[in-house]
Amino acid sequence: MKSKIVIVVLFLVVVIGLVVLLSGRKEKSSSNVPPAVSNAPAANVPAEKGETKKEEAKAKEGDVVSLDESNFDEFINSELPTVVDFWQTGCGACMMLEPVFKEVAGEMKGKMKFAMCQIDYNGNEKLAYKYRIEATPTIIVFKKGKEVGRIIGYREKESLLDAFKDFLKR
Repeated sequence: MKSKIVIVVLFLVVVIGLVVLLSGRKEKSSSNVPPAVSNAPAANVPAEKGETKKEEAKAKEGDVVSLDESNFDEFINSELPTVVDFWQTGCGACMMLEPVFKEVAGEMKGKMKFAMCQIDYNGNEKLAYKYRIEATPTIIVFKKGKEVGRIIGYREKESLLDAFKDFLKR
């Protein structure tokens, strides 16, 4: 009889412990999660720095075109080599890469054309399938419409510059 009482008491302690633990997690997780502001990758300019910092950052960026199915083929069939960053909403590495990608575009201006293609938006899933994008971010370098190189994942600025310079030699 005593052993049955001990088992029941232990069972109740475990159940009550789980209930307390789970209710604590719910409250904790809901209060610590910041609300989503945007689905687009974040800019590399802190808001508190003011307009002059934003303008300086903008001046460093090259012209980066937004691509979709309607303008993709025309863009990659350029005389200049083209670089396309395939990204998707909610991808942390994509958000980290965006300001680096734009800065590299500024430094390579005139040598290559740069674009970004959001693969989870507006029918661009077909482009992701066509170019076998299995992970994001994926950067593909094209020369006259033909793929000459591919970079998967986040890279620092110098690594991207070196890779793009290498692709220019091909």
